[in-house]
Amino acid sequence: MSVGLSDPPRRLLRVENVTTMLNVSRATFYRMLKNDETFPKPVKMGKLTMFSDAEINDWIGQKLNDR
Repeated sequence: MSVGLSDPPRRLLRVENVTTMLNVSRATFYRMLKNDETFPKPVKMGKLTMFSDAEINDWIGQKLNDR
């Protein structure tokens, strides 16, 4: 998959950033990751576990639309 010049920049977020965005504890975050099949899958970078900010924002939007 290539990224063109007109594509918006992509960011990867660490677990700490995602828990802050969602206002949840690490334990709740890992429970969501394990139990919610719609939760975005992590990107592994060495020992780091990262998440696409676009996928997290899309997931939040979907949760808001589902209510």
